[in-house]
Amino acid sequence: MSLRLTEKDRKVLEAFTAKNGVSNIPMAGIWLEENRKFSISRRSLYNIVSKLVKMQYLRKLPGDVSPATYEPGVMCYKEKKRGSAKNGAKSSVVATGDSPIYPAPYPLDGVVVAKECPDGYGALHLNGSMSLTVSKEGSFDEIQIGNLNVGRWKPEHGTPGAVNRSGEIDIDGQRITFNFRRGINTGNLSFSLRPARIFIDPAKFQTRDQLVDVFRRRATKVSSILARYGWMLTDPEFDSNSKIELAFPDSPLVTILPNGHSDTGFYADGSKGHPEAELVINDDRDLVRADIVNNFDRYILEAKADASEAKTSCSDAHRRIDSLLVLVDRIIEVQDRTSDAILRNSENIANLVKADSELTALILSQQTRSVYSPADVPGRKLEGYQ
Repeated sequence: MSLRLTEKDRKVLEAFTAKNGVSNIPMAGIWLEENRKFSISRRSLYNIVSKLVKMQYLRKLPGDVSPATYEPGVMCYKEKKRGSAKNGAKSSVVATGDSPIYPAPYPLDGVVVAKECPDGYGALHLNGSMSLTVSKEGSFDEIQIGNLNVGRWKPEHGTPGAVNRSGEIDIDGQRITFNFRRGINTGNLSFSLRPARIFIDPAKFQTRDQLVDVFRRRATKVSSILARYGWMLTDPEFDSNSKIELAFPDSPLVTILPNGHSDTGFYADGSKGHPEAELVINDDRDLVRADIVNNFDRYILEAKADASEAKTSCSDAHRRIDSLLVLVDRIIEVQDRTSDAILRNSENIANLVKADSELTALILSQQTRSVYSPADVPGRKLEGYQ
């Protein structure tokens, strides 16, 4: 049975999504009483928030902050976008009160939110920056998600021909920095952003374009938060000469890689205070290299296991061959003995045949003499020969 939002569910959701809304459950109860004159028990409030998270109308922010903080989820933005489409809106901006909200990107498989790179992941980062089109300049107020401060703008600082305001925002466990520039004479507006590190499983990505999309989603999330303060920032793109890099902290390969950048795009980097194996992602093939680097230990262990298995199989084969050779030697020995016996029997047979032939000849000789040469008998004379 599919879940559906009740009227009570929508009232609780409004506490987290309104322009002056909140970001945790205790404050949501207070907000509902003050702004909607609606009382609800803490237990019911927790159950409804759990339901909203399960249905992806709310998203729990990572971290160990107590009480837990929440932000609008995927379904919340989808629903608002469908409502705008029904009203004939042509823009991708979703109106909430008098402040436009850009839909935050959906969570991606293979991307983890953390302060430090977990084991089995690589630290995706941009050696360079991104630019967003400034359609509308907003305010420079403290940046909040609900009642949680997540960022701030710094004071103006001048550069030749322009006035700049830099800022920072903490989301997804990382601190993202950005800069807004207004030309003094031209009035041109520009917004650049450094998306910080994004921890990914390289095995989940097959193309470089997929990594580009990961960075665009990070920039879009920043723009969706600043949209609450009147900013309209669109079309995030890489600045010229920006390079996608993937770092593997504490990789065993750092001991054999060249320090600093190399022509191969694969080198050791210690700029973060600890050694990392760094790989420049120029095309899709580099993601195959990234998976090998990320799983280097496992591949080595598997190779050693395969080699050990092959060695064992080879030893077994050698033992079988030795057994066969012993058997062959025995067969040859029997054949030799059999051949000798046959040879001796052949000689005996030949001798018997010869002896038999000689005996036969002797017998025939004696028979001939007895027929044609009568023997002399002493004292006997043949008649007629007197």
